[in-house]
Amino acid sequence: MLIAELAEFLIRASRKEIPIQFTGLRPGDKLTEELTYKNEVTDGFIGGPLEIIRTCRRAPADLEDAIERLSARIAARDVSGLIRTLSSIVPEYVPSDLLRLNL
Repeated sequence: MLIAELAEFLIRASRKEIPIQFTGLRPGDKLTEELTYKNEVTDGFIGGPLEIIRTCRRAPADLEDAIERLSARIAARDVSGLIRTLSSIVPEYVPSDLLRLNL
């Protein structure tokens, strides 16, 4: 489905007269979206467009340790430590500019 088709569908559903205005690309706009990371592998499709993604799995003990570290940062209200811990657990995570500016 194209973005324009989605917009038309939503406008019809709202039962309002809303004009669609094409503005072109703005700084930061993406033309494509990457749905997998470097350490993930695509492995076929299920039921049409649903793609199977193989990713690394963490051992249950590793997950428990990660949750404990995150919980400790939250309990201490240590936002910058929470972001560092989250980034170490999920290397692909990139905090937003707004969050980074407030740390």
